[in-house]
Amino acid sequence: MFVGNLSYDREVKSWLRLHHPFGAVVFCLLLAFSAPGAPGKLIRLRNQTIPPRFAKSLEPPNTLAPNSTLSGLFLLQVTGPLAAEARSQLAAVGVDVLHYVPDDTFVARFRNVRPDQLRALAYVQWLGVYRPEHKSIAR
Repeated sequence: MFVGNLSYDREVKSWLRLHHPFGAVVFCLLLAFSAPGAPGKLIRLRNQTIPPRFAKSLEPPNTLAPNSTLSGLFLLQVTGPLAAEARSQLAAVGVDVLHYVPDDTFVARFRNVRPDQLRALAYVQWLGVYRPEHKSIAR
């Protein structure tokens, strides 16, 4: 759905009002699930592309102790371009942003990072382990 196209939005809204008793609710749900920051972006590494349905297997377990920390290389997907303020916030919690990976993902070094603190940041969409097989071998 093209959220920025006003004539398209008007057509959809009028169709939903006429053809569906809960048209406004359905329209809002459609907008919410088609928003630019919605989960589901591909992670395009040099040697492979990770679709969202497989990215779940890379996530750190949610069963970590409340104050446990993560260290090492991770993939960090955000909702859009990182502003200088966001980079400063990440650095303050122990995240060194190393390099960009399309789409809105970064390889980052975590140094004693609490995953719950990181997930609480509004612009953090997803985080996962950067595995050895993700590294590019040949150039």
